[in-house]
Amino acid sequence: MEDMIREFPQQVEEALSLTNTVEILPHQHPTRNVLICGMGGSGIGGAFVRSFFRFDGHVPIVCNNSYDIPNWVDEHTVVIASSYSGNTEETVEACQAAQLKNAHVIILTSGGKLGAMAEKENLSLVRIPSGSTSPRTRLGYSIVLLTKILVELNIVNEAIFETFRAGMQLIKYDQDSIMDQARSIARALFNKTTVIYSPDHLEPCAIRLRQQINENSKALCWHHVVPEMNHNELVGWKEPRKDTSIILFRSRGEHKRVAHRMDFLKNNIEGFTSDLIEIYAKGNSIIERSLYLIHLSDWVSLFLARRRGVDPVEIRILDQLKRELGNL
Repeated sequence: MEDMIREFPQQVEEALSLTNTVEILPHQHPTRNVLICGMGGSGIGGAFVRSFFRFDGHVPIVCNNSYDIPNWVDEHTVVIASSYSGNTEETVEACQAAQLKNAHVIILTSGGKLGAMAEKENLSLVRIPSGSTSPRTRLGYSIVLLTKILVELNIVNEAIFETFRAGMQLIKYDQDSIMDQARSIARALFNKTTVIYSPDHLEPCAIRLRQQINENSKALCWHHVVPEMNHNELVGWKEPRKDTSIILFRSRGEHKRVAHRMDFLKNNIEGFTSDLIEIYAKGNSIIERSLYLIHLSDWVSLFLARRRGVDPVEIRILDQLKRELGNL
């Protein structure tokens, strides 16, 4: 796992080079919306891409983490089925449903059932390099190649890849300090329940840290976003919770009123917990800041796993669930 996390900047760089190989088959109907289907480590890439382009693209981008697809999917919908293995049953079923609705289906995978489906049905196929047993370690490929699909569909401008390169360079040359910061954060999270709060535009980063703590560190945590959190969960902080550690993801690009809300949140709950860690993402854009927080979060989860004495790669309970579902 350490090697896979360390190589994240190189993975983004390699993914950028792979964009030259992506070809999307034409579709006879104009695109009016995009649905990205995926689960877990394969699905989180869609959440990032939606966050990056929700105000820049000219069509809505929606993420779908289920077997079913929305009723509005039709021949004007681009449906991207993202599954590293190509065998994620929820994504396979959603993809099949999208075909029945005559949607423009594009598959992002390393192979498996979805890869075979793409070849049999003559669907657009974008391949992620194989070779990993942990889909969550392929996020760099997923984010960049999903973005390339949107570029090919003329939803996003190709110039966006320069921003990815800037983010890649940032985490590549700042890796030692990122690791030092991650070690310190992991010490604060040890033997605690982690609570993550972020501005809504950084929610995918909060989700990523939560998922990595779940899978790599084998621990529970939760997250929420501001401003929504200010309308409900804030009221729940009424008594000390010394068994919790709070992480606040921040950025210089926050809406000014969201920034004030985050400051209010910090000032009013830091006395209820043993540790409150405020992390300002480095970078000049949401893409750069997100890459920075992804890399930091992955290191945090690894160092926390070591402190807890657990194997960050092992996911036996998920394998057990898949076997049980396979017997239905």
